[in-house]
Formats: sequence, structure tokens, C-alpha cells
Amino acid sequence: MPQTELIKFRSGQFWAVNTNFRIGPNAENGEADLMLIQTLFRYLSYSSTNTKGDLGFGDADVPAVTGKFDAKTQAVIRRFQQKNAAKLLSADGFVDPASYQGRQISVTHWESLLPNPVQPVMTITLLHVYAWYAASRFDPTGNYIGSLAQMTPQLRSWLYK
Repeated sequence: MPQTELIKFRSGQFWAVNTNFRIGPNAENGEADLMLIQTLFRYLSYSSTNTKGDLGFGDADVPAVTGKFDAKTQAVIRRFQQKNAAKLLSADGFVDPASYQGRQISVTHWESLLPNPVQPVMTITLLHVYAWYAASRFDPTGNYIGSLAQMTPQLRSWLYK
């Protein structure tokens, strides 16, 4: 099930969302984790971060929030990873849970991941960075985690423990 965790960068720490199970073809695909990933893509498609498919997908590519791993979910993960391959550790069609406890991501600032990555990161981490960026620029609340919970109320109990 989805959860929130602190990500530590050299420049500070930020709350982020994370999955508990691997998402992808023939993976565990926890229903709540899938809802989180589908909601993240929906949030990013609604934000000005994704003008003209800058993230590798357009509004029409975003799956409905069903909690089911379907062809549209698989396609949007692949498109996002292909567009951002240089920023990712792996572009294999899977979204793996990250392990942030006791770790620091070795980039000077999260924004350095956007134009030119210094160090590749996991897909879930890059999704967080884009969502945080979108919230800081375009979301009136400035809180993407709260906006995700508002978009998909079923996530609220997991994201606000």
C-alpha cells in the first residue's frame, strides 16, 4: 500500500510518496499502489509541467484510476521511462518501491534532476520530483501529496498515517 516517506537530498529533505509493491507486467501490482501511480500520472497530466507531452505522455494517455494494471497503465509507464531514460536507473516498464530510510540522494538539489541529471534515480523518485515541481509552480496548495489524496480519496488513509 502507498505511503509517505522523507527523501533526503544534499540540499534538504522532502516528503514523498512511495509504493510498497512493484508495479509492472506480472508484478505484485498492489491495488492501492496502482491507484497511487495512476493518480500521480493524472496529477502530472493536469499540471503545466506536462505541456506538449514533455514527460513522454499526453492527457489522452493517462489511465483511469482503477487500481488495476492494464494496457494504458503499462503504456504510460513505458512512455514516461523512455522520455526520461537518461534520468532513470532503469527504463524497464516497472515502478519499484524505493528505500529512502537512512539514505541521501546524491544530487545537489532535486531540480537538478529535471534538465540534466547528475545521478540517475528510480522511477518513483523521478515521479515525486516532477510532482513536487508541479506543486511548487502550479498547484495553489503547494502540496502534491494533499492534491493526490483529494483526487483519489481512497489514498488518504495510506498517505496520512
